[in-house]
Amino acid sequence: MKYTMLICLGVLLLVSCGRRTSAIGGEKRNKCAFILPVPPVMMSGVSERAEYIAEHYWQGLDYTDTAWLADSVALEQVFVDWISVLAKLPQETRVRVAGTVITHGKSHTVMQVRLGELAELYFYEPNSPYRNEELYIPILDALIASPYIEDIYKERYRFQLEKALMNRSGTQAADFKFITKQMQVQQLSDIHSDYILILFFNPDCHDCKRVIAYINSSTVFSILLKNKCLTILAVYPDEDLGAWKKYLHSMPNEWIVARYESEADRCRYYLPAIPTLYLLDVEKKVILKDAPVELIEAWLEGKI
Repeated sequence: MKYTMLICLGVLLLVSCGRRTSAIGGEKRNKCAFILPVPPVMMSGVSERAEYIAEHYWQGLDYTDTAWLADSVALEQVFVDWISVLAKLPQETRVRVAGTVITHGKSHTVMQVRLGELAELYFYEPNSPYRNEELYIPILDALIASPYIEDIYKERYRFQLEKALMNRSGTQAADFKFITKQMQVQQLSDIHSDYILILFFNPDCHDCKRVIAYINSSTVFSILLKNKCLTILAVYPDEDLGAWKKYLHSMPNEWIVARYESEADRCRYYLPAIPTLYLLDVEKKVILKDAPVELIEAWLEGKI
């Protein structure tokens, strides 16, 4: 979905979500409309103007107009356009303004909840190309903090926030014990490597096979493995040991292929989907969480 941000002086973006015929003279008018905020004249820098638009974006939505709820396609397009605005900004700025999608709604809970659903769809769903828990966390904070949203909704938000805060980027990865295919009990803290790639996989998962094949064919991963700068730990998180043992022979010999040692270890990482990949640094801090293998490869390429 392409988006062109109009930041020329005096230009307004008007998004209509349907039209109706007036009872007087058959004149047509908008049911609801969204107006992109226009930065002040004194703002000349592109990044400065983009930041202004991101900060004031949701002031252009009338949260009291329930016609938006009737036209979910139009509201979703407004949300997607907002994502495009955020994409032009540094991550810290995006995180700072993300919660405004909820806070600008004040006491209009129906719209807040609907926008929260869109945020979940785009920022939290495992298969979303826009998945970004760091943007979803301030939105969850705003939803939970709202005094107008019923607690029945907040139970879901609290659960998602708890999981999103687990092993997030920049934090120390939770240590856990695992049993290798050689039947040795080890733990994450035993691994000493510049970088550690944790791959949670399932033998019957088609995308897991794709990711494994991708890593095997990648020059970047190959160089780092050869130079002992990277350790790949492939963890089977389920309990069907027969399926795990049957698949062991097809895994690369230079990888550590393992399964959890106990149920307590299994609870240390939340896996919304399989495969899930984490990239850690030498101190076991999370560099990338639940990231696509292509993104991990691109990040590591700069370290060769």
